[in-house]
Amino acid sequence: MEINIIEIVNFLTDLSQTVRETHQFKVIKGLFIFYLAVVVLALVIMLLKYPSLKTYLIYGGHIEDRRKKRKAFVPRSPWEKIQSKLNSHNPNEWKLAIIEADKLLDKALEDFGAPGFSTGDKLKNVTQGDMEGNLDQAWQAHKVRNNIVHHPDFELDNNLASRTIKQFRDACEALKKG
Repeated sequence: MEINIIEIVNFLTDLSQTVRETHQFKVIKGLFIFYLAVVVLALVIMLLKYPSLKTYLIYGGHIEDRRKKRKAFVPRSPWEKIQSKLNSHNPNEWKLAIIEADKLLDKALEDFGAPGFSTGDKLKNVTQGDMEGNLDQAWQAHKVRNNIVHHPDFELDNNLASRTIKQFRDACEALKKG
């Protein structure tokens, strides 16, 4: 008995044509398309409702681990950020810390209601009493900031940086009490 490949191909072609024309095939095909549409729609709804699922599918990993890391993150206060720069061994970080502290003093003066465009202008418009005796310290700290900004070769050691940050912090706290 010889197997004729051409006859087998013709038989399969006729069979598939016959099956495609049957009512049962059309019903099964319609149900499959409906099922596929429901699955796709459910996936889209889940991705919209649970954005973390999208992250999980795209990047992999466990969603619960990411949630734990996110909950563990506690935003630091501006003074904590300044202190971390001050704890660095890099004098440029100390300079940035002083500049950021000066911005906090400017904001505190603004919140206090001191008129003026710059921090210096605002300091001119407050009294020793407004700052519980810290006005001179605020001026000293602001002058260190000006030296940093206007004189790139300004030498800053950690003691001066620490003292300046303390002066800024004391001045800001005094303004909040006043």
